[in-house]
Amino acid sequence: MGKKMICTSCGAEFDEELAGCPYCGSANLKGEENEYLKKLEGVREDMEGLSDDSMDELKAEMKKQGRRLGRLFLVMGIVVLVIVGIFLLSKRPDKTDYRDIYAWKQEYFPKLDALYEAGKTDELLLLYDEILTQENSAIYDWSHINFLSALIACRSVDEYLALEASEGLNDFFMTDLFQQQWRLKGIFLRKSEFTETEFELLLPYLERSEADFAVRWQMSAEDYERFEKALKENYAQSVPWNMSSEYVKKYLKEGK
Repeated sequence: MGKKMICTSCGAEFDEELAGCPYCGSANLKGEENEYLKKLEGVREDMEGLSDDSMDELKAEMKKQGRRLGRLFLVMGIVVLVIVGIFLLSKRPDKTDYRDIYAWKQEYFPKLDALYEAGKTDELLLLYDEILTQENSAIYDWSHINFLSALIACRSVDEYLALEASEGLNDFFMTDLFQQQWRLKGIFLRKSEFTETEFELLLPYLERSEADFAVRWQMSAEDYERFEKALKENYAQSVPWNMSSEYVKKYLKEGK
């Protein structure tokens, strides 16, 4: 046995001629080099034991296999490059500046909280619109973001109904109205996410939307169950746009 060495990874003691630490598996370059040289010497001795005819056959076979291996190594090289590229991209350092995020929260969360506590929903929505124009805001970390998102959906339905009364709605707006009304139905299913006060503020919007929905769409029980299932499968947040678009096109074509 050779000299002993200390593993730089786990601190264990082992023979320096070993290729790696037997305890943690860390590589030992000196041991790997010795092992490689021993294998190389063994190959040299084997080669010396071959006859000239055997050597000629071996060279021919190696040349034949070399072409096959060349193609194989080319393919493997491309695969390795792709894997390395993906690995390097996944290991890119996170450039998020958490100090900026912290500073943003220190500036805006008190403003949002003050408007929320005072019940100033109009001003709260104006501040939210301002925040959306900023980069790297942390608005979705705010404790009342679920209520704010629900309020925006409620307001959008009211705005569509007002627009319809004054100018009418095109196909896209009609589909989005249908979408938003299903989203408001989801608020009933997610009632536990809101405080009692928040739900009371949302309730008048929800009731107006429900009344319009029942009169406007007059869905069959089968269609309603299909959309309700899709809503629940999407955690009561929304229904798929393609489903809504298909239904609204059918609704408009039939002239309901």
